[in-house]
Amino acid sequence: MFRYLILFLSFLLIFQAALAQESKRANVWYFGYEAGIDFNSGKPVALNDSKMNQWEGTASICDENGKLLLYTNGVQIWNNKHKVISGDADLGGNDSATQSAIIVPKPGDANIYYVFTTFSRLTCIIVDIRLNHGEGGIVSMNILMEHSTEKLTAVQHCNGKDFWILAHETGNNKFRSYLLKSDGLEKTYVENKIGNNASNSLGYLKFSPSGTKLAAALFSKGIFELYDFNNSSGSISNPIVLTHHDFKMAYGLEFSPDENFLYVTETLQTASRIFQLDISDKKPVEILKSKTTVGHTSESFFGALKLGPDNKIYVAKNRMKSLGVINNPNSKGLSCDYVSEGFVLGAAGGIGLPNFVSTFNLPKPSLSIVEEKNCNDITLTANYYPVSNNNSYQWYVDNSIIKNANEVAYRPKSSGKYSVIVSNKCSEEKIFSDVKEIKILNAEPRAIKINCGFYKLIANANSDFQWAGQDIKESDLYSDSIILSGSGMKTFNLKVFDIDDATCFIEKQLNVDFGVCDARVFIPDIFTPNEDGINDTFKIVVIGGTALKLDIFNRWGSLVFTDSSPAAEWSGKVNATHCLNGDYVYVFKYKTEMGEEFVRKGSFLLQR
Repeated sequence: MFRYLILFLSFLLIFQAALAQESKRANVWYFGYEAGIDFNSGKPVALNDSKMNQWEGTASICDENGKLLLYTNGVQIWNNKHKVISGDADLGGNDSATQSAIIVPKPGDANIYYVFTTFSRLTCIIVDIRLNHGEGGIVSMNILMEHSTEKLTAVQHCNGKDFWILAHETGNNKFRSYLLKSDGLEKTYVENKIGNNASNSLGYLKFSPSGTKLAAALFSKGIFELYDFNNSSGSISNPIVLTHHDFKMAYGLEFSPDENFLYVTETLQTASRIFQLDISDKKPVEILKSKTTVGHTSESFFGALKLGPDNKIYVAKNRMKSLGVINNPNSKGLSCDYVSEGFVLGAAGGIGLPNFVSTFNLPKPSLSIVEEKNCNDITLTANYYPVSNNNSYQWYVDNSIIKNANEVAYRPKSSGKYSVIVSNKCSEEKIFSDVKEIKILNAEPRAIKINCGFYKLIANANSDFQWAGQDIKESDLYSDSIILSGSGMKTFNLKVFDIDDATCFIEKQLNVDFGVCDARVFIPDIFTPNEDGINDTFKIVVIGGTALKLDIFNRWGSLVFTDSSPAAEWSGKVNATHCLNGDYVYVFKYKTEMGEEFVRKGSFLLQR
């Protein structure tokens, strides 16, 4: 059976670089040895104004319009004038910390920023950019964790306002999820005991663009880990451990925008490689089978991978004045198009790239309807981006709510204009889809009685059709209504076609009982052949039919008269001899106008 997918609205475009962003906070990058990139024009532009020298982890942040506010290496903080802010000291990061820092805006306050740093301990620094005549200053600095790894990342809460900051204790398998709200950082944190012990600090920890998945690189263990993250509760679940000898120096990682692929790198060894892993299948064996080398370097070694605002993945190469670029990260295998000299920098980079809240690059929520069609079996799926576990669904047809249609997919039962509303149970935000018109082949053929033996057949089909059955003329095969005559039970078939798919059709059967339509027959019960000109012959009158044969028998069963003419009548004589008075038997055969033949038998009296 013909099978195809119809995508409508802007679904095909939601991951493309041209799509507008929800936020431009991650539009300016500073990293490496005074290297930088500005994405505000829609294309990356190399910057040469950085004052920072850093081998590994950095962080920066812009306002909502893409204007630079702060950047840091976890040791110092610079403002947008590239000056170290007053009160600055050793902030807890390090030149060789994988994710030395991350900057998170305080919800509801455009002037306060939380700078989290890590190397051997997790520190929280609060910065007010209004201090010191607008050059910024440190408000407070507190240690949150005494023994932390170099793993540090952040994601927006599902309510779209607050933020989760995620770090890992050293020497064990404990993640800590800290919640930053409008009234500050909550004193308690969510502890998740899951995954391998972090005996080695190195390697990236990152959320997927939607914030619902998490990945970790375990350097020297040859392991990458995948998890599900609940951005409502801060809990981590469903660990997937990916172990391979090619992952011995596991370091950098990044999700594709559609979250179907995970890109990972080795580091600290020449001729390191970039691998693509298909994570659409949750089975570790299948993920490892999909491992494809999509890039390699011989003159240096790889470091961090970072998804840009243009939905390309940028790859750090140690002390090189260029970044590798994966141009089509949503594409499988080599079609992802890795280019080693993909972007030329104004200064050399290290092995780190800026650390941002993962959802900063997230496009505005979009909703499309995907139609999967297998002839008359249609499934509509609400395709909502970003991916979320907090959504609820309500389907509509012709602007009317469909009862109990609350799943991500719906199978329409009739033609109509379908739409869906997706509600985020966490933020109470609602997204409305456009209307998708669906045609499900249908026909309700009817037979309307006109008269005995006459019916009108009506197709009542919503697409092209063809009649089939006895007595249907070729000129009537495609008529909406036809008039037929007949007798008895007859069966007619109506075949309805999909005009876009000749292999798709339905058939409906119509059984019509035309009945038995007898003629009007008048038979006398007496006749008087006395030659007075009144009732002198025995004659049967047929209205709506034609006489075929009349046989008359005497009381002893002898045939005394027979006539096969349409106007048969008996004069009461046999061979010119008058028959005796008395009872006689007739057998009368005739046919109706519909062609049905009938026989009637009875007796009558001959009386002179």
